[in-house]
Amino acid sequence: MFSVIITCYKEGRDLLRAVESVRRQTYKDYEIIVVKDYSTHSQTLAACHELEAEGVKVIYAEHNLGLSGARNIGIEQASFDYIQFLDADDELPENTLKNIADTIIKYGEVEAVFGDYILDTGVEKSRIICSNTDVITIKEYFRKHKIIGTLCYKKSLLQQIGGYSMKYSIGCQDVDLHLRLFENGVKYTYCPEVLYIWNKREYGMNTSTHNAESFDECMYEHRDFVAPYIGKRYLLGLLKSHGNKEEYCRYFRQYAPRWCRWATILPFPLLTKFARFVK
Repeated sequence: MFSVIITCYKEGRDLLRAVESVRRQTYKDYEIIVVKDYSTHSQTLAACHELEAEGVKVIYAEHNLGLSGARNIGIEQASFDYIQFLDADDELPENTLKNIADTIIKYGEVEAVFGDYILDTGVEKSRIICSNTDVITIKEYFRKHKIIGTLCYKKSLLQQIGGYSMKYSIGCQDVDLHLRLFENGVKYTYCPEVLYIWNKREYGMNTSTHNAESFDECMYEHRDFVAPYIGKRYLLGLLKSHGNKEEYCRYFRQYAPRWCRWATILPFPLLTKFARFVK
């Protein structure tokens, strides 16, 4: 039923711990696919060879693909209907797959399942509650912004939208994927159980200096869809950074107080100063 795809780059022995967390699953109808993105990191190579000797399917990329490219290879190679992604430095609680399977049985042919997760900073552990409704909406997504990293998708759904975008392979590939799925009317079904353990470290896979820049670019790309849900001043800032006066004026007239909408006749540099009146 499940293809668990683990992408790795230079996680070394953490990869073995991630795989072991899958092997401990109480639900046994799964396969493990490890996608080794190109690197010469000796510990990670040794871990991959060890897993291969134990019968785990390991795919070696011949050049660097980034997280999106590595996950897309895993999607292509997956044999089962549902795909659970796992970063090589994270873990799955032993009942993750069972809880997802139970959710699928309960609600029928669901397209994407998300749940709570444990955030482990190395100093403390805390459970992050991700929803209080059965299905999360795009409005709740931006208000909570907590579903990344805890998702299981139908393979056919990921194939339908072309998988992960290479444009955001280093950065916010998950956010872009979520937005494209929301744009296509996909519903995210909530399972009120802990489905993931995020081992957040300064050196981890979920840490990137590109994240903020990548997020801004992603929000700009999806600007028409996300405009009702994000801060309007932030939205105008994105349009300003791209120098798009026509769009800037359109959003300014839509969101600015009536008394200052006349400002769209001003030169662009002066117009953008009025953004402080937009909430």
